Amino acid sequence: MKKYFFLIIFPLLFLQLSAFADSGGELIFHFIAVDHGDAILVEFPAGKSMLIDGGYPEMGEKVSGYIRELGYSRLDYVLLTHSHDDHVGGLFTVLKEFEIGCIWECPYAEEEEELYIRYNNLVEEKILMRIYLSRGDSFVIDDVDIEVINPPDGQSLKRLGGPNGASVALKLTYGATSALLAADIDKKTDNRLVEIYGEELRSNLLKCPHHGSGGSNSSEFLSAVAPEIAVISTGPSKYNYPSEKTMARIRGLVKEVYRTDWDGTIVVISDGESIWTEGR
Repeated sequence: MKKYFFLIIFPLLFLQLSAFADSGGELIFHFIAVDHGDAILVEFPAGKSMLIDGGYPEMGEKVSGYIRELGYSRLDYVLLTHSHDDHVGGLFTVLKEFEIGCIWECPYAEEEEELYIRYNNLVEEKILMRIYLSRGDSFVIDDVDIEVINPPDGQSLKRLGGPNGASVALKLTYGATSALLAADIDKKTDNRLVEIYGEELRSNLLKCPHHGSGGSNSSEFLSAVAPEIAVISTGPSKYNYPSEKTMARIRGLVKEVYRTDWDGTIVVISDGESIWTEGR
């Protein structure tokens, strides 16, 4: 993860933060309520857009409709964090209805999964550019630094614990604010990230891992991230997520906690200096 060093710390920091304040650009996260699943639209400060996952197939129209209502006909980036149905399913509709600039993907997938096979075929049919992400990759989009913190490169899906442990987790930093989008990483993975990154995981916003399951969101991970705002993307399912113990652990460490099954779509905004939830 990047570290920034300044010879003249205070004046440079003041100028950097002032630039964000003067530009008026905002980094906006839309955690779309798709029941059990993830679908996150990210609007970058200068107009770029990214959709992260799409929920189950039946959520495709809802996700597409939400994005169209915001005025988009093109998505600059679409990220599939991993190959499970509740993340890949809704992307079929999105890929058919929008112009897509680039596909970002997890380099590991259960390639025999029916939905993933169909998704893969559609991406190839549309001849979309694909970039496979792994730990250490970094990008800058509209003054937002994006760091890929999971999965590691050169591993096997089995060794990583399946698609959840291999799912793509990102840290986005905009000015003095940051957000950690943790996909479906499990407790073993989040503990490994604490070992690797420690306090560098610290972020204002956390998209809690794996819908608040009992096998994720360890105390060590939550303490390292120390978010002001936590969002759990969840809904009715056979898995009965989120776990009551997990929710108690999150609420015990985070000031503002939101669930898409209770609160609907959650919108979180950063201007580079502070971060807040829309209408709250």
